[in-house]
Amino acid sequence: MRGHPLSTDVQMRNCGVLCDLAIDAECRPKIASLGGLQLVLECMRAQPLATELQHAGCAVLWNLTVNPEIKVKVASLGGIDVVLEAMRTHPKSVHVQHKGCGALWNLSANPDNRVKIATLFGIGVILKAMRGHPTAVKVQQQGCGALQNLSINYDNKVKIGSLGGIDVILDAMRAHLAVVEVQHRGCGALWGLALNVDNQASITSRGGVEVLLDTMRHHLSVPEVQSHACAALSNLAINPDNRVKMVALGGVPVVVEAMRLHPLVVDVQRFGCGALYNLAMLAENVKKITAAGGGEAVRDAMRAHPSVMEVQHWGRGALHGLESAESVS
Repeated sequence: MRGHPLSTDVQMRNCGVLCDLAIDAECRPKIASLGGLQLVLECMRAQPLATELQHAGCAVLWNLTVNPEIKVKVASLGGIDVVLEAMRTHPKSVHVQHKGCGALWNLSANPDNRVKIATLFGIGVILKAMRGHPTAVKVQQQGCGALQNLSINYDNKVKIGSLGGIDVILDAMRAHLAVVEVQHRGCGALWGLALNVDNQASITSRGGVEVLLDTMRHHLSVPEVQSHACAALSNLAINPDNRVKMVALGGVPVVVEAMRLHPLVVDVQRFGCGALYNLAMLAENVKKITAAGGGEAVRDAMRAHPSVMEVQHWGRGALHGLESAESVS
């Protein structure tokens, strides 16, 4: 790579070799320590119009950035800029968009990188990729994954919402209902976004509750989908109007069924308890929660997970809401 910096074929072949090597966890730090990371970034900067080379370079970066230390190093070397520039320059290449979103997904697992990606207008780049390739499952999957990580940051929640990201995520989930990873990551992104008050209303007004319930019904046996969807519903149910809508759409039996099917999965139990806790704050919901077996599901969760703080806290809160409303009635 050093001897032929302007040979596209040489650079592509070598990036392909590095990409394969970087699948191995032990090889990733070796590649980085021997200067391989710098070489990949240099060749991408030197030939920005070479679509296949940009695709190959993004693929190497995606594999390398599984490693936490390399996530930091890529950012320090300006690698986030390089990935974003590749995606901006080649918007019609599904391969560049796929691998670029994958690299950004890995990079955004680092808190500092979440800020940097947003500062470099990376959220808009991801959304453009998803809008531009709505039928490309891998672009939608990696894009939702990147947005999930980015939405952990509070300012990014606002930014994603203001740029129309909620519609993009919901469109991806509607278009690819059968694809577990799109649903899993889409639910995760909505979970993060729904901690923002404005986003709570926006997600619901755009049919987000229906989308979450549809995916839970469609993927009953997938605990990751059930837990992330329950988490999103729990956050959405902080909003009083959303509590009414969720129950009207049949959300309570869906949450209770998830808890019954996955009794040993902590995240399903804690977020299921969280959703029922918030829903039980509205007195008119209590009869439907009780009729669906919500109280029993919460008690079972608390017995099965006595040392899990959130299960105990939200479980007690849900039971208190159910018992208080019943005593008044």
